[in-house]
Amino acid sequence: MFCRKVFPKLQEKNKVILGDDYFDNGGYVVCEGDGRLINPGLFNKRFAQVLKTHNYKKSRLHDARHFFASNMISIGVPIPTVASMLGHASPILTLNTYSHVLDSMHQEAIEKLDADIERAITSKKAKADSEGGEVQ
Repeated sequence: MFCRKVFPKLQEKNKVILGDDYFDNGGYVVCEGDGRLINPGLFNKRFAQVLKTHNYKKSRLHDARHFFASNMISIGVPIPTVASMLGHASPILTLNTYSHVLDSMHQEAIEKLDADIERAITSKKAKADSEGGEVQ
């Protein structure tokens, strides 16, 4: 929400200050102060500087994109929503790219189901024992 709340306010302020010299970039959030799109190479350089300044492991900006997408999927955000946020033309591309996340989610689901079944059996057995009967 930070980017969606703060950057547009800064952009509006810059539009007022720069007037006709402000470049209408079609709604991009991350841009230069005058609205021009940031050169990808320069953006990557700035990203690397931020990581170094804050003692983070050297990483590519694209790695942050994968981190974002993988985490969105793992917390249950619907694939079509993640696809839209990433700018993918189709959720199929998102599924193909991040299927490894779904594999781990499947394993986690199986483990949760196993634990739930075990709890149900244990609970039913404990109830039967307390009532002096047998588990059905």
